[in-house]
Parts: sequence; structure tokens; C-alpha cells
Amino acid sequence: MRNNCDDINAILNLIFSPGDVFEVRCLYATSPGARYQHIESGYFTCENIPKVAEELARIEALGVYFTPNPVNPQLLARAANHFQVSKRDTATTDADILSRRWLLIDCDPKRPSGISASEEEHDAALYKAIEVSEKLKSHNWSEPIMLDSGNGAQLMYRIDLSADDDGLIKACLKALAPMGDDKVSIDQTVFNPARIWRLPGTWNRKGDEVDDRKYRLAKIISMPESPEIVPVEKLQALAGIVQPSVPERIPNDSTFYLDAWIAEHCPEAEGPTDWKNGRKWIFPVCPFNEAHNNRSAVITEQPNGAIAFKCHHNGCIDNDWHALRELKEPGAYVKPQEDSEVDLSKLPASLGCGISEAKLPEKAVEKTDNTTILKPLNQLIDNFTGLNPPVIHGFLREGETMNIIASPKVGKSWFATRLAVSVASGLDWLGFPVEQGFVLHLDNELFENTLTDRYQKIAAAMNIKPELFTRNVDVLSMRGKLQDIISLGKVFKTLPPDRYKLTILDAFYRTLPSGTDENDNSAIANIYNLIDYYAGYLNCAFVLIHHSSKGSQTLKSITDVGSGAGAQSRAADTHLIIRPHELEDTFVMESAIRSWAPIAPMPLLWRWPLFIPVENVDVTKLLVPGKTGSGEKNPTLAEFVDNCVATYDPCSERSVVYEAQQRYEMPERKAKDNLALAMERELCARIRIGSKMEYVKKRPGVDGEKGLWVAALLANKPDLTSTEIAEITEVSRQYVNKLKRDFRPPESGN
Repeated sequence: MRNNCDDINAILNLIFSPGDVFEVRCLYATSPGARYQHIESGYFTCENIPKVAEELARIEALGVYFTPNPVNPQLLARAANHFQVSKRDTATTDADILSRRWLLIDCDPKRPSGISASEEEHDAALYKAIEVSEKLKSHNWSEPIMLDSGNGAQLMYRIDLSADDDGLIKACLKALAPMGDDKVSIDQTVFNPARIWRLPGTWNRKGDEVDDRKYRLAKIISMPESPEIVPVEKLQALAGIVQPSVPERIPNDSTFYLDAWIAEHCPEAEGPTDWKNGRKWIFPVCPFNEAHNNRSAVITEQPNGAIAFKCHHNGCIDNDWHALRELKEPGAYVKPQEDSEVDLSKLPASLGCGISEAKLPEKAVEKTDNTTILKPLNQLIDNFTGLNPPVIHGFLREGETMNIIASPKVGKSWFATRLAVSVASGLDWLGFPVEQGFVLHLDNELFENTLTDRYQKIAAAMNIKPELFTRNVDVLSMRGKLQDIISLGKVFKTLPPDRYKLTILDAFYRTLPSGTDENDNSAIANIYNLIDYYAGYLNCAFVLIHHSSKGSQTLKSITDVGSGAGAQSRAADTHLIIRPHELEDTFVMESAIRSWAPIAPMPLLWRWPLFIPVENVDVTKLLVPGKTGSGEKNPTLAEFVDNCVATYDPCSERSVVYEAQQRYEMPERKAKDNLALAMERELCARIRIGSKMEYVKKRPGVDGEKGLWVAALLANKPDLTSTEIAEITEVSRQYVNKLKRDFRPPESGN
């Protein structure tokens, strides 16, 4: 079996730079003069990459691998630019790696060990790699190198980390693990710096060739000319998906000194040492588990003062800084006692309506008072450290309040629940980046099981696993046990400050204390003042779900949309409204924002249970009462497939979108949604053609990727002979003729 020298040279020249040294390792190799299978290994310089293919030409091996991360150049002396039988204990180790240049993602089809993958298993792995790359692309990651390993599929993302990455790459792989399913797993073992990787252009031979379990040549599917480096912040954001908590911040506690605390409570911790512009202490033995005695537990302090604890063993995944402080200093986070309360009269204004007698939880560090302190501007500028950290970039910061306003039954609660999923998982919200963190969801309209069902439905619609976010969402259903905004203070009193990034209150009007007039500006302003107090106590953002007033909202300004007093729009930091558009199932989202630049109105398509951003919609054409919409006829799914897919299939997604825009003036997002729905209902399919994935109509009586490909060519390429189609699709001419007899494409080509 001959190797593909072009792929070997192409991948190695892309991965390595002048001066780099790397190892190539051949497993279960046979070579001239050798009596037994053995391991052959060689170290090559970037300047001698062509020698790799030359050396491999004399060796037969079941598998050929290389080290994607550059190794210590001194190892070249083991076997300089040639292969030799590998001696015991001479393989590259983690200590030999100079730096980490690649995040390796291996999509491995599940099957018994020691055998080649079937065609179905192989295809499933390729689809999974596309799914993973699309997920990361949605977070603005650069294009990866995509490889066919022969049995599975692999992705390579360019990174720039030290060999000792403090477990970051391992955490990234763990974050991607839930994307695996019953057919394909995301390999969790490829995190170490000296990991070897299948060399494209060489054969993957496992077990014997039986039925459709054939040996395959590993090959390059796609690769960018110059891979962009994934910033470490994006790696950390990905890793944060599976980390149970965010680092604790202590800046509000002026009496807390980390060095003194460690000296008193953790004298065994070694340090501090420099760590990413901050500091790190290492435990010889994990304080939570004596069996973790390999220096795997650390305390870290970031430059901004954020403190974290982590043990790299899976058994300690839930043990964070909060847990360590409770372990070593019991009572450190004891909640205030019931009698430790602050009278509302201490707030800047009385809320009225009998509210002034209510009590609020005492703040963690200092009590609220109404002392007026004047400060000169130059002093404020000198001490300025920036605005509050963002929660939703462009919309909302920690400690701020945002209204979400829409007419009844439009989908406000679905809209807010989708926001909760984004913050809890770190996934973008309507294209806006969010900061990942815990979410507190308080709902006084839905039962607990209804809320649970909604989260699962949204996860399914987003095509993500609930495990990505469920551990970061705390839910309280108050249906049947309603609590107003005052009694909710008792709930907030039990919560530790800094735990939550976002609190959602749905619906706001049902939390108004009995007797409160929602049209009373003074009362509503003071209600918001109370919410600001809660936001400051919890150090998180609040989102309030509210309904619009009766009647048409079309001609109102943004801040006038919303039932009740005008104070509800002026008191909030962000006032977000959703109004119907002339087009069916289309809405326009607008906002008035205090601490960010203005955001242009955004059209949204309602595709239950999600609002989806769309393009090419005139946002000025809001629905006027009595007007039914544009009257434009939307195609059925079958018509969509016939006119946008079948006309030119096999075709790319771009081709489908173009046809939809030309024929129906359909927005790009809607065209993609229709395409996805057509696949779900098995009206069309995505098949692999060479290194690309293309779409074809599913024609009656035709099964399998090859059959669908042949049927598409028969329908759209009538000038091709059976022999030509057989050569293109790599099937037999008899098979093409059989489909010709069974399948009668219309003369129009559709």
C-alpha cells in the first residue's frame, strides 16, 4: 500500500516552522532485515520534511504517527532525519516538548477495539467533526485543519501555550465531551503535550479487513493556508463550560489578605510563584483527598485579584475556592442571622404602600445608609478602574437591571429562558457574546415541571446537550406560592454574594406588593431602587420580564412601550422591547441602553421555541393593527426542496441559500432554517462528496449516499453516460443502470 507523499509533505510543512524538530513513530512496523514487528522512530528537522516520505517508503506499518508539538532539538541526535528501531524509553515525553502549538480534537467512532471502522461509523465521525467545528465557529474560532484519520475524524486548532498549560487543554476537551453521542466520542486522552497524532498520507490498518471494515488512507480534508492562533481567552471560555464555578472575587472585603489566610489555614501550600501575571500556590497533597498526592491541587490569584482553587483530578471537579474556604474556615460564608436586617427606611426613599416596614438582608460587607459623600472628579478619575464587568456584551453589566417588554403570549418567557441558557453555558445570545456564570431563574407563572420542560426543549432546538448549562442554573417556581418583591428579600438573604452572574424575574408585574399602583411613578421608581439594592447585594445583573400596555405599540417610542408608569423604562439600565413586524412570525427587537453604545434595531424570526436573528428585513415596517402582513407566498418545504435543492444537486449550502433568495426573496437565516427542517423531515440529505459535504433531494426508492448522488446526477446531468456517472461516484455501471431503470427523473431536471 503506497502512501500519499503529497499529503505527508503538505501537513508537515503547514505545522512546522524552520528550526523545528519533530518525531515520526511507526507502530507495528516491518522493514527489510527485521524478523518481527517493532517500533521505528526518527527525528526530523523542518528543513528535511521530504525525507519523511522517503524513509516511510521502505517501511510497512499498521500506523504512522508524529508529534504535532515541536520537541527539544537535542533529541535529533537519537535518529537524525532517518528511522531506526526504537529503543526502550526513548520515545518523546512531555518533558521534551518546547511548547503547545495545537489543540487536538479526535472524533472517534465507538466500536470494539482493534478493528477498523465501518463506513457508517466512519461517516458518523466525519459528521461529528463538522458539528464540533461549527460549534466553535459560532464562538468566532478560526478555521481548523480537518483530517480523516482513516477510522475517524480529527481537528487541529493553532494555539500558543507553554507545555505546562495548567490543565487548560484537558479542560477544553472535557468541555467538548458532551458533544459526543452513542456513535462517536470526543477522545479525552489527547491533552498531553507529547501526544502523537496520525500522519495524513499514511495507511490506518487495524485488525483484518472484513465486510465494510476496510483499511483506509488517512488524508487531509481541509486546511487553511495560514492557521490563525486561537486566543487563550477563547480557550479559557471553552474550558469554563465545564468548570463548576467562577473564581471568587474578594475586592469588596478590604480585611481579607490571601497570603495571611493561606499561612494560617493552608501552611502546607508551597508558594507563591509567578503564574500568568498573577500568583500560584501548590499543595503537595490535595486538601480534599489524600490520594491526590501528585501536586495536582493549586490556589491561583489573577492580576485583578480573582482567587480560585482547583484540583486536576476528576473527583475534585466540584471543589472550588468557595469549598476550600468552607473546609479550612468553617463558617466563612455563614448567612446573616434572621435578626440581622436593614430597615427599608435606611434606603434613599420610602417605597410607600406599606413597604417601609419591610426588612432587607444585610449586605455582606457594609450596611446601606443614606450618607452623602461628595468626591472631586479628579479623584474619581485617578481611582477609575473601569465600568462594571459585562454580562451581555453590548447590553448589560453586573449590578445593572434590564427590562424585557413585549405583548402577552409573544414568547417573552422563551426569550428570557434562552438568555439563561446562553449565560449558563457561555454561548452567544442572538449573536452577542456573554460572560459565562451561574443564573438564578425566579418564575411566578410556570410550574416547576413546565420550566424544566422548556429548558430541555430550548436545548434541543439549539442542538446542545443540557449538560452544558444545567449545573449553572438554579430555578425557583413560585406558581401557587407567590412572593412579592419584598418577601423575595428573604430568598436573596440565603444566597452568597458573587455566586450569580444573572437573575431573571418572570413576571415582574406579579412581584408588585399588594396595593401598589403600577402607574404610580414614585412607587415604581422605588421598587426599582429596591431591585438595584438586590443587584448590588448579589453583585449580579437583573432581568425583569414585563408586558406591554394594551393597544398598538407600533407608533410608540422605545421607552413608552411597557405597561405602567414611565419610571419602569427610565429606572432600568437597559430597556429592551419586542414588537411584531409586517412579515409573518417576524419581530423587531429594539433597546434603549445606558452604559453601552446604541444598538440598531434587530429583526427576529420566531421559530418556536427560539427567536432567531435574520437579515434583509426592513425594521421600520412594524405591524399596524388591521394589516395582515406582506402577502408574500412562502413555499412549502417540498417546494423549497424542489426549487432550491433539487434543481442543481448535489449542491452546497451557499447554492441553496442563493436559490431561495432569488426565487422567494427569502432571508439567509430562514433559508438555512428551511434546509435544516427539510433534512429533519427527510426531504433532503447531506452527503459527502470528496472532501466536501453537499445537499441532495431524497428521491423515492433511492437509499444511501452513493444512491442519492447517482440519482442527483441522473436528474441534473442527462448528458452524462452511465459509465461516466459510475466513474464520478465510484460505483459500478450496473448499479447506475439499475437506478436508471428504477428511477425516472423528470425531463426538466427537477
